[in-house]
Amino acid sequence: MTAPARLPAVRPRPQPAPGGKSAPSLRVVPPRSLQAPRAPFVALVVGLLAAGLLGLLLLNTVIAEDSFQLHTLQQRGNALDLQQQQLQRDIDALEAPTALAARARAMGMVPAGSPAFIRLSDGKVLGVPEPATSPVPIRLASPKPSAAAPAAAARTPKPAATAPFPAPAPQPSPR
Repeated sequence: MTAPARLPAVRPRPQPAPGGKSAPSLRVVPPRSLQAPRAPFVALVVGLLAAGLLGLLLLNTVIAEDSFQLHTLQQRGNALDLQQQQLQRDIDALEAPTALAARARAMGMVPAGSPAFIRLSDGKVLGVPEPATSPVPIRLASPKPSAAAPAAAARTPKPAATAPFPAPAPQPSPR
């Protein structure tokens, strides 16, 4: 079964006001467009994407440049470490007792004799001081040259060997 169609309720029309003036009539207006223009939005999105890509490119370039600079500084640090190690080896070699003794002999220094000590409490001298003396060079006798090379042996000078230090003398006890 079908229901009867409903008819809209009919309203009575307003009657014109007394005096001959009629009330304004109402009419239907088309709805307003709620869509924003697309061109500015698209331009904004494209601009943001371009700015982001340029920022990433700039950041990547700066990181690569810093990486090259870091590599250069690491190589320089390694070279300086090697130089520091070489200088430390040179210092150690120069501080060795044999090197110090050789440099002292080259400057004309000689080993000290036996020292004497002064006891401060009573002023007594302990030990017998001896002055330092220059060691006497010792010449070693060379073997007689063979009969085959007498002229060559006569032309070459014979090296003289020197003792670096004299034998230490026995020290008196400081008692």
